[in-house]
Amino acid sequence: MARIYVASDVFDIALDAMSVLEHDCSRRFVNLREPWTFLRENPFAARSRRRTAVRDDGHPHLAAGLPANMIFYGNPERVPKPSRDGAPPA
Repeated sequence: MARIYVASDVFDIALDAMSVLEHDCSRRFVNLREPWTFLRENPFAARSRRRTAVRDDGHPHLAAGLPANMIFYGNPERVPKPSRDGAPPA
C-alpha cells in the first residue's frame, strides 16, 4: 500500500499539504484517520533529528509532548477503518 506521511510544526505548511491531498489527490489517497483530520500521535517510533533536538532544547510545545501537525494518507482501495482512539491503522 502506498502511504504519504507529512509532519510539520508549521501549521500552514501541514494544512497546505492536507489541502493538496484532500482535493488534488483524492482518487489516489485518503486520510487514514478521517478527512481533514490531523493525527494525534506519531505512527512511527522514530523521531527526526530536528524534533529530537528541539525537544532536548526544551521547546515548550514539544517538551510538553504536544505533537507536530501530522497527516497520514494511503491508497483508498486498501484503507482499513481507523481505530476509535484516533490512531492510524497499522
